[in-house]
Amino acid sequence: MVVREWRVDPRSGDLNVDALDQLLGERTKLVCFPHVSNIVGSVNDVNAITAKAHAVGAMVCVDGVAAVAHHLPDVKALGVDFYLFSVYKMYG
Repeated sequence: MVVREWRVDPRSGDLNVDALDQLLGERTKLVCFPHVSNIVGSVNDVNAITAKAHAVGAMVCVDGVAAVAHHLPDVKALGVDFYLFSVYKMYG
């Protein structure tokens, strides 16, 4: 198994969706990323990232812990395979 790290842009703290292309390949099985950055608060384009991952046959797992306290996402509309969050972060 090989794990590849999708690094954030050091100037902005954001994930660059275009930079993901060079990390994906036919052997990619799973792409994991946060819906919202807990550091800088940027909202990642889940639909675009999911489309890229699914195009190579990979499954998508989104960490929604920093997002769900602010809005409940429509997971079906996002098209992700897994959407995770911690209930204790929402309701104490």
